[in-house]
Amino acid sequence: MSRAVCTNLPAACSKAASRALLPLKSPDDRCPECGAALLPIDAAVEASPAGAARWLVPVVGVVLVATAGFFLSGLGGKSASESGVRAGAGAGLVTQAGATLEGQPPAAGLPATLTLHGAALLGPDLMAELVQAFLRADGLNDARRPDPTVPLLVARTSAGARLEFRLDPALSVSGAAGLRRVSVLGDDIGVDDITLGLDALAVVVHPDSPLRSLTPGQLRQRLLGRAGRADAVHLPADPALQALVSRQLLAGEGLPTALPAHADSRELLKAVAADPEAIGLVPLAEVGTARVLPVADASGAAWMPDAQTLAAERYPLTHRVVMHLPAGSDARLQRLASYLAGPAAQQRLASRLAVPAVPQLLAAGQPATAETLPAPRLPRDQTALIRQARLLGGRIGFEAGADTLDAVARAETERLGRLLAAGQIPRGAAILVLASANDPGGFCGNRTLSERRAAEVARVLGELGVKVDVVRGIGRLGPAGLDATPVATMERRAEIWISETPLRQPPPFRCSPGPGRAGEGAAEGATPVGASAAASAS
Repeated sequence: MSRAVCTNLPAACSKAASRALLPLKSPDDRCPECGAALLPIDAAVEASPAGAARWLVPVVGVVLVATAGFFLSGLGGKSASESGVRAGAGAGLVTQAGATLEGQPPAAGLPATLTLHGAALLGPDLMAELVQAFLRADGLNDARRPDPTVPLLVARTSAGARLEFRLDPALSVSGAAGLRRVSVLGDDIGVDDITLGLDALAVVVHPDSPLRSLTPGQLRQRLLGRAGRADAVHLPADPALQALVSRQLLAGEGLPTALPAHADSRELLKAVAADPEAIGLVPLAEVGTARVLPVADASGAAWMPDAQTLAAERYPLTHRVVMHLPAGSDARLQRLASYLAGPAAQQRLASRLAVPAVPQLLAAGQPATAETLPAPRLPRDQTALIRQARLLGGRIGFEAGADTLDAVARAETERLGRLLAAGQIPRGAAILVLASANDPGGFCGNRTLSERRAAEVARVLGELGVKVDVVRGIGRLGPAGLDATPVATMERRAEIWISETPLRQPPPFRCSPGPGRAGEGAAEGATPVGASAAASAS
């Protein structure tokens, strides 16, 4: 049986401090005291002074480097020359330790370690299964999880070097790779976020609740205790979900501490079922048989959370599950992100996420609203255009008043455009870009702004080789006065629709002074001229 030494710092582990020789039954064994990796010691070499020096240098060298760094960090009051001497000594220690490790066989060096934060978001067992499958697909055929109770996978490279892949359940720290939930609104999504799928928070109520639907604004009032009982809103205790609620409904403000929080969704659902005035927010996959309430958007349409409304990002409490991958991340982590967004992993993620990452062509026409509740009143020209068309799931958002794509919106446009450029749509189908605006400027101002937004998206798609057949701005969907709300932000969007019926570009939209016409959304003394001009079959 081989023996080994602990690679931890002496201050952190008595086994490392005493340089105790520990039994090594397999390459995956770890220090029994601190759990750190073990450095194997060749028994034939161990007995000689030279051999002892060989295994002591890496451990002591690492300790000396860390110690030197500690003292160097406190040299602010020393002279420049003295600091330079000490810094030079520290650099020498680094060089010496590095040279010593290079002389070791690959399996004897300190293991390379990768960490993925936020693994609890999709469940530790599922994430371990997916990472193991990825490592094997990445050429590490011996990838395994030595202890099913520990979120750690180990493997060896083709050169024999040991690789450790840690699955940290905690939220991703700043600048670290990890899984997280991001709101589809505002600047929550970054250019370093790789979409793995979409999910949602569902609003659950007592079976006998008189409520038929709620708007995000009404949910906000209840969270802040301005409507209903202050203790009647039940939330998950998960910090990631609470942060998501804060971003989606409170614009990032902290949640009141008086709100009941539950570590288990089953306990939350039980509390709501026992209180006729209660409402709860839970992940969609965990609602069970509870009564789910529709959530209304700016147009007055109330949406139930399902695969169609989430893929279209119509349901106001939709969010994306992403892998945050900061610039400069390890190449293997970059390949992991691509693997998780690919078809093999997406099949497994379907058990945890409502909608996959790959854009979906939805059913013809608008996604269905909740039963017995009104459908949105859309401009007649939009209704005519999309009657036989199918929405390509995805939302291209715009900043207030803007008609250009920021980095995130451009990335989303390119993501959808690549699917179109690859021919993943019916042959001969027409491609439509429709955009909306819910910004200051009145009816005509929003219609004009939405036209420019649609044209910008069509231009970027053209750069990808995608020919757009219809480019149309449809103006404001919801009532005025919503400019600062998250709901209004959702309506600052462009969408891509696919029609198997050939369509031609409608006549240009024009606004002229007048009293406006009911049902067309006219406001502030403007009359839409030609607003009902529908695209017809060519």
